[in-house]
Amino acid sequence: MRGDAGLSLEDQGIDRMSWDRIHVDLHTHTSFSCDSVLPPAVLVEQAAAAGLERVAVTDHNEIEGALEARALDPHRVCTVGVACT
Repeated sequence: MRGDAGLSLEDQGIDRMSWDRIHVDLHTHTSFSCDSVLPPAVLVEQAAAAGLERVAVTDHNEIEGALEARALDPHRVCTVGVACT
């Protein structure tokens, strides 16, 4: 990655390990999906307990579980999606 004047971040004295990071899971399912048994409330609770700051809920052919999860924690559930199968 290049920063100012085309110098690498390391050449600019910027330590990559000091960057802020966010912990995410971009592929989760709730019990509304055919391959999960987690109710939306449990998914949100477990995501928080695991230190996940953001999750995307992408149930198979269904959006209600993702909408329910987002209603429970709109900050943590950042993406409502659907896996079309």
